[in-house]
Amino acid sequence: MTTLDAFSDFNTPSPVRGVSDVVAYTIHNLGFWPTRSVVLVATGARHMGPVLRVNLEDISENEASALLDYLFDMMPTSLAEGEQVDRFFLLIFGEGGEVRTRQLTASLRQTPTLEEIQKDAAEAKICQAWIRAGMHITDTRGILFCDLLFIGSVSRWEMEPTEPAMVFSGFIDDIQKCPLYLDLMLKGSSVLPTEEQAVQAQSSPLNATNNQAEYQAWLDDAEYWFAHYLQVIHGADSDYCRDYLGQKYAENLLWDAAIQTISRTRRERFSAEERLHEDALYADHIREILTPQLAGYLLATLSSVTSGQFILYAAATSTNLLTQLFADLHREQTHLTASAENFQNSSVLLVPVDHTGQPFIDDCIRKLADIKNFAEVVDQNDELSSGAEDFAEMMMGNSILGPDWKNIGLLEQVILQMQEIADDERSAYLAVVQAWIAWFKGSSSTASRHLARARQTWEISLLPLDALLENSLLPRWLQEESQCFKESKWT
Repeated sequence: MTTLDAFSDFNTPSPVRGVSDVVAYTIHNLGFWPTRSVVLVATGARHMGPVLRVNLEDISENEASALLDYLFDMMPTSLAEGEQVDRFFLLIFGEGGEVRTRQLTASLRQTPTLEEIQKDAAEAKICQAWIRAGMHITDTRGILFCDLLFIGSVSRWEMEPTEPAMVFSGFIDDIQKCPLYLDLMLKGSSVLPTEEQAVQAQSSPLNATNNQAEYQAWLDDAEYWFAHYLQVIHGADSDYCRDYLGQKYAENLLWDAAIQTISRTRRERFSAEERLHEDALYADHIREILTPQLAGYLLATLSSVTSGQFILYAAATSTNLLTQLFADLHREQTHLTASAENFQNSSVLLVPVDHTGQPFIDDCIRKLADIKNFAEVVDQNDELSSGAEDFAEMMMGNSILGPDWKNIGLLEQVILQMQEIADDERSAYLAVVQAWIAWFKGSSSTASRHLARARQTWEISLLPLDALLENSLLPRWLQEESQCFKESKWT
């Protein structure tokens, strides 16, 4: 499998003045120091552009030119303010390993030995094929090949200006001292030594808090309600999901209500003192909206991979499109069976909504009044709507319009909270949602690792996402600058 990562951020806090800044921009985009990777960094005259990474072991030297052609076909042709992509850099990251980790850790750093430098020089010979591939892009597409950089275990090398060869240009720890690297660190960005550590950090619960006792009480209560609703759902007399579509539609309205309430009530401005613990304030706010009973209910009703797909689709698009999807599913059900679900008499398990006055509860009351909307859509239309088609286009990345990134970000934070109380089955379903989100953003390697983590805890059958990753496909919206995912913390 060819592992592709595509990241976009078109703003940097300080100018990119040299090759060290180019490397700094690249690794901050990725969030880690790659190993055995080729990275394409596209730029315009004034703005930095997308960063796309591929595992080197997946690509032979003969395939280098074809791969670059594919990557250029997949990425946006314009950047901020309509600026055209007209130049690019190639970065080759070598073996790395413990020696690189040592050099990037101030307390462990040593003066590189001649043997280590010579090993990097020998490994840099792989760059010859990529120099030819870069020149091929300039010849065929008219896009300027600015430079090829090799980052080894202790040293860095760049392309000789007058001939296709690599020359020594410094040590890797110098990159940590360049202006752009330091500016991005001050903006809150970080670079971990390995991809594994970066994925683990992305999957870690947002457990920061300003009140540890209240946080522990939230966890204890949420675990109680999770166990309670699991018992209700799987009890001998349970009729949970007797009307599957009605139940799942109601649950999705509650997920959406939670996300929208967090978004609407979140504070956007903090004092200088509060900014020092902004993450804790944000996490406490999420748990204030996501009450223990609600968290336990939503997690318990995450009963399959499909449930997670519905939740992700609603966050990525809108509840209106979700309604159209369920209308299509209901119509298909009526065609397949004479005993289709009767929504006038459906039995839907809901979390109690008896605490009126709370922002989330008020949202729920309004949304649950529309619980049968999708059945009414069916009654009013003689033919299928585009709901099922829209669902497939979004989940398979065939839409030119990207997801609602703000809602996706909020869903990610809710997932991180629920991971703390989830059992193995629900942890696996949450990891699948995280995998799909990573792929939406353009990171195939992160998606693959989330899927692997899911399958370590629960049996997950093959998914459409597996085929997308296996065939090195990326979402169409990554080709549009305005639709790409961008990290807001840089701006």
